[in-house]
Amino acid sequence: MQLSFGKKLKRLRQNKEISQKELGKILNTTQSSIGRYEKDQGVPDLDTLRLIADYFKVSIDSLIDRDTSKDNSNELRETIEESIKELEDEETLLFMKNGEIDEETTRLLKVAIKNGVKVVNELKKKD
Repeated sequence: MQLSFGKKLKRLRQNKEISQKELGKILNTTQSSIGRYEKDQGVPDLDTLRLIADYFKVSIDSLIDRDTSKDNSNELRETIEESIKELEDEETLLFMKNGEIDEETTRLLKVAIKNGVKVVNELKKKD
């Protein structure tokens, strides 16, 4: 379930343990504007949206309703499959005891690769 912009903003603000008034000062806007945004009764302009994203160190896409994770799902799946195929390559197998990757190892490798790709994507968003 996708959270609304207002709910995301409120959660980010509460996680930083700052008040609406404090956030308003930081963003050069009013406490009432922050309250309206959090209640989804208003939308900040692009400059304010950029300030919010910068302050909370998140992407604008993650603040608004765009879900970029769906766009990357095929790319992620392909990356995982390519990595597994590479691990099964003859030269790679020389480093393994019996020359085979069992199902559990394959599953764990897929999880590790997937988590690694997620971490890289999150780091890219912060830059």
